[in-house]
Amino acid sequence: MKKTGLLIFFLMILSLGILSSFPINRFTENEEKAWKVHSSYSILDEDPVFTPNESIFIDGNADLISQASLNSWPGDGSKTNPYVIENEDITVYNRSFPGLSISNTDLHLHFKDSKISRYRDVNPFPYGTYIESFIILKNVQNCEINNIVLEGYWGSEDGEIRLENCQRNVISNNNITTAVEAFSWINFGGWIRRNSGVDLRNSHYNAIIDNHASLFLSESNTNYLYNNTVYDIELFNSRNNSLILNHLEKPEPPSGNYEEYSAARIAHMKITGDTVEDFIQYEVVNNSRGGKPIVFKQNLFNSSISLSPDEDYGDFFLINSSLVTIQNTHFSENNVREIDFFNENGTINGDIFGYYCSNLTIQNCSSDKKIVNFKDSDDIPWYTDHPNYCPDVTFRKSDNIQVKNNTGIYVLFESSQNNSIYNNSAIHINFFKESTSNKVNNNSINFLFSHDQTSYNIIGNNTFLDSFQLNGYDNQIINNEVDGDITLSGCNNHIINNKVDGIIYILSNYSRITDNLVQSITILKPMNTINRNVLTDRGLTFKSHVIESFPPHFYWEFHHYSLQGISFPEEFNQEEIENNTINGKKILLLKNVDDITIPTDTGQVILINCSDIDISNQHFESSRIYLHGCQSIEIKNSVFNNSEILIGSSTSNLIINNDFSNGGIGLFYNLNDKVLNNNLRDGYIYLLSCNYSIIQSNSVLFQAWELYPRGTPPLFTIGGMRNQVLNNNATGGGYIGFSVPGSLNTIENCISQQNGIGFFISDGTDNTIVGCSILENEECGMWLDETSADNMISFNNFISNGGDQSQAIDNTYYGNFFLYNYWNDWVSPDEDNDTFVDEPYSISGFANSKDYFPLSSPTNMTLTLPRVIIPNGREIFYSYETITISWAPAVERYVDLLHPVKYSIYYSPDLGISWYLMIDNIEEMKYDWFNSSLRSSTEYLIKIIATNSDGLSTFDISDEPFTIIGQETTITDHPSSFTTGPIILLFTLLIVGFRRKKER
Repeated sequence: MKKTGLLIFFLMILSLGILSSFPINRFTENEEKAWKVHSSYSILDEDPVFTPNESIFIDGNADLISQASLNSWPGDGSKTNPYVIENEDITVYNRSFPGLSISNTDLHLHFKDSKISRYRDVNPFPYGTYIESFIILKNVQNCEINNIVLEGYWGSEDGEIRLENCQRNVISNNNITTAVEAFSWINFGGWIRRNSGVDLRNSHYNAIIDNHASLFLSESNTNYLYNNTVYDIELFNSRNNSLILNHLEKPEPPSGNYEEYSAARIAHMKITGDTVEDFIQYEVVNNSRGGKPIVFKQNLFNSSISLSPDEDYGDFFLINSSLVTIQNTHFSENNVREIDFFNENGTINGDIFGYYCSNLTIQNCSSDKKIVNFKDSDDIPWYTDHPNYCPDVTFRKSDNIQVKNNTGIYVLFESSQNNSIYNNSAIHINFFKESTSNKVNNNSINFLFSHDQTSYNIIGNNTFLDSFQLNGYDNQIINNEVDGDITLSGCNNHIINNKVDGIIYILSNYSRITDNLVQSITILKPMNTINRNVLTDRGLTFKSHVIESFPPHFYWEFHHYSLQGISFPEEFNQEEIENNTINGKKILLLKNVDDITIPTDTGQVILINCSDIDISNQHFESSRIYLHGCQSIEIKNSVFNNSEILIGSSTSNLIINNDFSNGGIGLFYNLNDKVLNNNLRDGYIYLLSCNYSIIQSNSVLFQAWELYPRGTPPLFTIGGMRNQVLNNNATGGGYIGFSVPGSLNTIENCISQQNGIGFFISDGTDNTIVGCSILENEECGMWLDETSADNMISFNNFISNGGDQSQAIDNTYYGNFFLYNYWNDWVSPDEDNDTFVDEPYSISGFANSKDYFPLSSPTNMTLTLPRVIIPNGREIFYSYETITISWAPAVERYVDLLHPVKYSIYYSPDLGISWYLMIDNIEEMKYDWFNSSLRSSTEYLIKIIATNSDGLSTFDISDEPFTIIGQETTITDHPSSFTTGPIILLFTLLIVGFRRKKER
């Protein structure tokens, strides 16, 4: 008796729904009966016996009649005796082919009780590959698709059953499984395919009944959607459709493991349109989501709605309503967080949608849903700029909305104006698609995000618990406290009197950033006013473009770092930057200034198109020194704590005798720079496209993190051409000691010790690495990747470096040259005692390189040049003052540095024609020279001769002459002149070595 009562009740509901949805003045009696034809088709109790077949293509009535005859399909195409295609088993092997395609026919046809499968090939990932629908109907009438199983590993972007320009068709009792897979693929690093189960495009008067699939209608009117179990229902510019007894539910992944498919979409209903008429549905009744009713109300006026937690619901749609108050509503967390690609703003349980509404109030509501904030960046998917999903309340094309006194809710405004958000706690706000003239005041805000030209908004007196981004123009951000960053894009925006515990990013023009307390201001667009800001960390940062360097892809597949290059176009000369400070010191910006000394109380220095500037004896704390378009700038004898020097598009600058702690030196597109005798702890020296520079006697010690962290930059990066890298030390903890992406560089007598990789050469050709000590590096001593070639690696000591087969790896295609290196794991036999191991040393890697002349003991051959520092050219001195001569040390190349080195100093007043001894055999690297009897000359040179205890000798001379202004007298007390003897070059040993090996 109970079963009979339930059946009668169900039939009553069904009849009322059908009759109310399609009045008699819209359908004929026979057409109305056609809607009910689905009741004669039910899911089979037993599995059918399928007939294997290929895809079926039907085009036109004549083709349907012909194929029916050929394949013995029963029926004659009439309403009472339709053609029937049944019990088919179709496997689609080509992803761009459908299983069934019917077009241009109005004959009656049933396709039923069949299965279509898409072959799962070896490489199933469809990124960049189009996948066709299973079933396509184009310009078709009177067709029924009934009781079909559609199976496939990947779904189509265009729907699995697609109707285009179709009328009066019935799609019923179909089971479509691909949508689950399509919505889950994002975990594999791919792309969420927005496919649906049944897709209607410009199709009308169709019945979609009893399917298990998602539904999408685009510009399709007066369709009947009844009793479907769906993942989504989306209606776009579609009117007067009937949605009755549909149930929306979350798709369960095939494995049943929600953690594995954590990106799987949550079921929801979405309605979009360009006019209010697009939101008028003929009837939306008795639908549910997650087992809870979907409420759909239109044209409410002057009403109050209160939904307590005990009266939960699936979705709440409010269309074309005004003077409505929604209050005391709680939004609940769902067990799987929605992720909706392309900012389409899907929802989870308990959400309110307002379309074309005005004068509404949302008050005293709360939410406990999980919202991902900027600080939880590890939880934000890689494909979203910012979290933009799970809104509790969504308003589209609405105005004069008040959101007040709520806690924890997420509100999204799309194309909405003149709304007020105030006195809320822990609220989340998103302005989307030109939402303008809104006011956000006196709130506690978890995040605020806007895009698509959000403009004329006022954001004031709020406390931000995280970062926020505002995209648009003529916005005002005033008197806020921000626990994070502000990102501003557009133009004519004002950021005034805010306290920002982070960075203000300026991606806008003609904006005013004044009187803020902020860690740092990063400027990406010119022509802004930046005045009276108090900065505490890194100061002003200019990034008109970003220079990115990607580490070796074999090791840093998921890690990269970027160093900000600087390029000041002419527009930056129009920037107004005045009266800003960092850590209580002045930020000094100079343009087109020459020949001055920077005051020692300066906190940050920015020089544009300047020359002959002296920056010395400074202490920079959490700051960046910027130079662009400059020449002959000297940065010396200064301390850089958590600070950097960044120089771009400049020439002939000197960085000498500085001390860095957690900082570095970055040179970009420079020429003839000198970086000498600097000490860097937890820092770097980075050259990008720099030529003819000298990097000498610098020490970079990295100890801030664990050993060999893969996310850290190389200690030295040598990018460019014909640079000399001499006597440098890269020790301890860096993942790469020396990275060489340049060409024709000389790297001599450098040390790379206790790093991950001693030397890494990528995109490097024709470099010479000679006389270096490569010691105790964890993974290998040297790595050459496939983009490098023709590098000479000779007379180096490889000692106790890691590696499965050898201490070096050569994966190049064109070959490099390993000659005369010492490998401490290959020291015998040397039966003829010629200092060479009798068998070649094999280098690991694809190139099959060998060192044919491996040394049996560490090399000990010669000294590097001592390198004159001051005076090195163009200086002016007076004969009555003391001249401090300084030089970089000469170091024994290839060995253990056991032999003492002493120096002799000579000077020449006539460009080297005559040389006079100044002092002999001193060990220090500087000497105070005073000689009041020197005559005036512009042709003075200094020569430093270094000699070790084995008698090896090298020397260096000033690069250019310097001037001494003195007495006009004839010098008679010069010592005897000194003439330099011939120097035996290193590579004569190479020739001798080759000959000896050939003779053997």
